[in-house]
Amino acid sequence: MSLYIVRIEVPSQTRPRQAVSEILQVRERVVDACAVTFEDGCFNGVGVALFNRSRQFSPFGARTWIRGNDTTIAFNLEFRLEASPYEIEIKCYNLARDYAHEVEVRIEVVDETLQMSAAALAEAFGEYTNRNRKKR
Repeated sequence: MSLYIVRIEVPSQTRPRQAVSEILQVRERVVDACAVTFEDGCFNGVGVALFNRSRQFSPFGARTWIRGNDTTIAFNLEFRLEASPYEIEIKCYNLARDYAHEVEVRIEVVDETLQMSAAALAEAFGEYTNRNRKKR
């Protein structure tokens, strides 16, 4: 597992259609978890979205954004990036008229075989648990 931390300063009056963009190259293929931290003063006027090869994968759905104010929004994913080199594009906008804002994006990426092994183990444990419940 690798953890990537990216801080992006988003200039004031950056509209969603002209969002600031930063490309992050990662070694592993599966995006496992993500957390976006918004500083105080954003008042939901700052948005972040994650893309892979121009396909938005978080939040799910075109033209939707993760937004917040003085908070960290964390979520789990199991998104497989397309063919190597593995890239995540982070796009941000800022509707504030006078102030730039900084967002921090933390992304955990895991090797596909590790993720598949964990899923297989969880499935096997679930089957074992269900079998033992039926015996009672």
